[in-house]
Amino acid sequence: MQSPDAAAYLQFDVASVAWPPVSWQQMELRIERTAQAMQALRLRRGERVPILLPNSIDAVCVDQAALALGCVPVPMHALDNPAGIAFILAASDASLLVVHSEAQLLAIAGTGTVLPYLCHIVIATDTAASGNAAFGPPVTTLAG
Repeated sequence: MQSPDAAAYLQFDVASVAWPPVSWQQMELRIERTAQAMQALRLRRGERVPILLPNSIDAVCVDQAALALGCVPVPMHALDNPAGIAFILAASDASLLVVHSEAQLLAIAGTGTVLPYLCHIVIATDTAASGNAAFGPPVTTLAG
């Protein structure tokens, strides 16, 4: 890394209505923290990690952390319909699902699709997660 403090990405901040930079060093730290959190879930190499997030730094971090752990990221279109998403989750034997919001999770659960390999669900927003009754696996947020 020749310039760890250089801007790697810009991400829109709604509160300040600005595009503050995120440095390469900050990205490295975020990816490492994400990988540590995923590793704590005891994911094994080769397990599928569907990422149902809009294009964002969080999506990049989850993708890179999954790859670092030898998992298989399953990119998904955040605006797809719940039935299509549920089909992909079932077909991919998803172990860990990362969604943007609890509303997405509840919509997927509403399809009634059985997801026998799904062990963990992470909601990217910092809101309290009550959707754990939807599939059964534990639900947490990226904030912890």
